[in-house]
Amino acid sequence: MMRKKIFSSLRFDPSYRTAYDQFFAVRVVLAGFKFGYVEEIQQIYHIHDSHISLVAGGDAEKRERSARTHIKGYGSLAPYVRTKRELNALNSRLADEWAWMLSISLRDQKRHGQECKALWRAVELQPVNVLFWKSFLLSAVRAAGSYASRLNVLNLVKFFKILRQFVRP
Repeated sequence: MMRKKIFSSLRFDPSYRTAYDQFFAVRVVLAGFKFGYVEEIQQIYHIHDSHISLVAGGDAEKRERSARTHIKGYGSLAPYVRTKRELNALNSRLADEWAWMLSISLRDQKRHGQECKALWRAVELQPVNVLFWKSFLLSAVRAAGSYASRLNVLNLVKFFKILRQFVRP
């Protein structure tokens, strides 16, 4: 439950198809409002196979759409962040979305160039995360390899020229 005064300063963003409530709740907290706990059940939530926000085990395109929605949503929270700790938490969450949600869905679609760019964005947000670097480098090799096989490139110099286009932001 929320108090009416919350809605005088904050609104749901209708551009989100999913997760709008999640981002709204975070904005409410960042705006300084407090949440309380109510012991009684207020809502029954039904989940079914065609549930719009059911992503786990879904096809790669659905997972990509969900990841892009989450990236947009978390990115929209930046103006509400007030402390360095909040900014670090937001960047960590964004990096996880770029690295583990978006890049994996792109990899599953064999869109290796875009996978590589998504992982690079995660590296930019969290440059000390070794797993992001490892995943980025593997995706760069995968992307360059798929391009190399299509172009039948055997020359190492050409390989690195192709690889370089993916590491530029």
